[in-house]
Amino acid sequence: MANNSNIKRALRLSAALPALFGATQAFSQTAVQPTSPVASAEKADGRDEIVVTARRREENVQQVPVAITLVSEQSLRANNIVMMQDLTRVAPSLSITTTTRGGSTPVYALRGQRAYNVNILTEPAVTVYFGEVGQSLPTGTNQSFFDLQSVQVLKGPQGTLFGRNTTGGAILITPRAPSHTLEGYAQLGLGDYGLRDIEAVINLPIGDTLALRVGGKATKRKGYMHGLNFDQRANDIDAQSYRVSLLWEPSNSVSSTTIGTYFHNSSVGNSTKALFIDTRGVPSATLGAAAAPVAIARLNAEILRVQAFGKYEYESSLPLYSKDDVYGIQNLTSIKLGASSFFGDVTLKNIVGYRDIHSRYTNDTDGNRLSFSGFPGEISAKLFSEEFQVQGETSNLNYILGGYYSSSTSNDYAAATQFAVVADISPALFPLYSTQEYSAKNKSYAGFVNADLKLDSLADGLSLSAGFRLTRDERGVVYYNRTSRGVTVPSYICNQNRVVTTIENKQACRTPATGMYEASFTRATYNGGINFQANRDLLVYFSYRHGYKSGGFAPNPPTPPVGQALVPIPYKPEGVNSFEIGLKSDFAASGMTGRLNLAAFYDKLHNAQRSIAALTAAGGFTSQIVNAASADVKGIEVDLMVRPMRALTFNVSYAYVDPTYKNFTDSFTVPGGRETVDVSDSVFANIARHTLNASVGLDIIDDSSRGTLSVLGSYYYQSKTNPAEINTAHCGIAGFYNNCLNHLGVNPAYGTFNLRADWRNVAGRGLDLALFVTNVTNKFYYTGGAAATAALGIYSSTVAPPRMFGGSVRVPFGSR
Repeated sequence: MANNSNIKRALRLSAALPALFGATQAFSQTAVQPTSPVASAEKADGRDEIVVTARRREENVQQVPVAITLVSEQSLRANNIVMMQDLTRVAPSLSITTTTRGGSTPVYALRGQRAYNVNILTEPAVTVYFGEVGQSLPTGTNQSFFDLQSVQVLKGPQGTLFGRNTTGGAILITPRAPSHTLEGYAQLGLGDYGLRDIEAVINLPIGDTLALRVGGKATKRKGYMHGLNFDQRANDIDAQSYRVSLLWEPSNSVSSTTIGTYFHNSSVGNSTKALFIDTRGVPSATLGAAAAPVAIARLNAEILRVQAFGKYEYESSLPLYSKDDVYGIQNLTSIKLGASSFFGDVTLKNIVGYRDIHSRYTNDTDGNRLSFSGFPGEISAKLFSEEFQVQGETSNLNYILGGYYSSSTSNDYAAATQFAVVADISPALFPLYSTQEYSAKNKSYAGFVNADLKLDSLADGLSLSAGFRLTRDERGVVYYNRTSRGVTVPSYICNQNRVVTTIENKQACRTPATGMYEASFTRATYNGGINFQANRDLLVYFSYRHGYKSGGFAPNPPTPPVGQALVPIPYKPEGVNSFEIGLKSDFAASGMTGRLNLAAFYDKLHNAQRSIAALTAAGGFTSQIVNAASADVKGIEVDLMVRPMRALTFNVSYAYVDPTYKNFTDSFTVPGGRETVDVSDSVFANIARHTLNASVGLDIIDDSSRGTLSVLGSYYYQSKTNPAEINTAHCGIAGFYNNCLNHLGVNPAYGTFNLRADWRNVAGRGLDLALFVTNVTNKFYYTGGAAATAALGIYSSTVAPPRMFGGSVRVPFGSR
């Protein structure tokens, strides 16, 4: 468990490391610095050195045998990427979707790999790293981007180089580091929907060894969705981010950076809009003979009402809100030990981080004013991680040895009100009040090694890569789940231990009565690859990676029969075997330069973790995590940049992802027993088969006296998606399997076009101006969605933003 003493000890360790190794100044080899500059991707002409840290050391992106999308600081600005969710426009195969926990808590997916619950009980398939510290809980990660050096999207399983195991990939966010130069900027942005954006950064050198960088960003924008019954403006932004970074460099061989962050969100949050109802999905058996036909009639009438609304109008059964407070502190200390005869040039690195998260939200699943399912929720979590690395380099070998530890605790609460739509028909039974609450703790221990060996003695440019990791994950949970019925609440029933109380008594529902349900998982992960750098401009590689995602407990396990004790069965770890072949090339001919990168991958999943709707003993609905037997994911990724002349650049990025279940079944109750149905024809939830980004950039002015005026037009396309985990077309022998209704809930394909103009150093006056228009054609489309067709008969979805425009003025000072 992460407690204050653990945190203080770890931070003291990081602070003590420079003093401990300060005597090593005699060694002079340049170390891998955590905050080294990353070259701007938009300045690449096919031959520039674009530096990334995908393998925890600085390398030219074109010489790294990993599929990477690099977005530099200038690319973030040029593409108007202002928050994490915007990255999908420039990173093929990356999907970021909102959840019921609010807009700042997204789900990340890469190459079809994603987590299906956003809580501490479920490991992410894609981990976000901020300043090399993993953000294992996604809450608060969809923050505003400001003062960043770069964002790197690494595709495929990770684990022998980074703190956590992931099956899909990693997103590396590198903040701009303090420097020994007085510099900074202030920026003001305005736009429609009341957009106000204020951003400021100052970098202060303090003597010869210290530097301080302080920055913040506050963004406010009215929501484009109008909630008619509560007069709310949903899908808004009201967020502030602050960061303080302190760099200490007591010598040429020691560097220590401490970063403190705070993120606050206080918005209405995301709304959903009911699109259609399928009466076969209405839980008639739960509602009863009197209430079911009334519910169906009212829902049909409500759908007609909603369809008559304007495109950006909605109604909800309760007021919406989303509030988050996320605090973080982290330290990265790097110490160069220098050269030795056996170990080569050695650098020690220590990375420690702590996050404190508190999030509150409400959600209306069915997207209409009738209360079929809506709930408030709250999560509090504390997360701590410690990672130590030994990095070394000889003439033929680069290696990393590392150890990793993390601990986290969380309290998660959600209180759902279901079927209030028929409270007047059966007031003794409805609404159904269902409270899901649990406390959980996780611990993870790992050791890893990764090495790259040059084989120039066999062939120039030939090398081998290999890595190994051993991980032990420990999981523990205590349940407090409870249910009550009716307008007047006569009693509360504990879901897991079946205790009945006259008042809402959380402790009476504690299961187990003492201690925690516990489980542990120990797995080895590994990778290997062969790489051939044929020449400076051509790399061909093949890799095999075995990834792993921990098992755990479901948030609401099945209710045991009366008189029997709950014995929750943890779901199994998920594993993936990933094969990838890739090519990275630069070319130049007749004054034209360009870059072509290709990657083809084939992933085999086993025990794939999926979340499905389940009926509780009281008749309400919850979700369970199950293991689908097996699945395959294959795909290709293409990145092409062509610069026919210095002032004109074309970029095209395309990803094809084709996931297929090989063996996936589900069972359900039918008159007389249970029936098993094959659901392997389901498509992966919220995964688009085709994604495309194309852009044209033109430098209109580029000289010191007038500044640099650039225009970028970009187009993004995504094929259709389905938000349901099970969306089979098979309804069972007797047609009673309601999950087959989910295949109707499809969000159609869409394409959007964006424009942005940047004029830097206007007329040589040191002023930067920008204008932007997003969704230029005002395309109306849906993104995400609440897949409740099978459970409630309702399909609702999130309306994407309409056309928006705005501009900003930035005043930099000091070094540009």
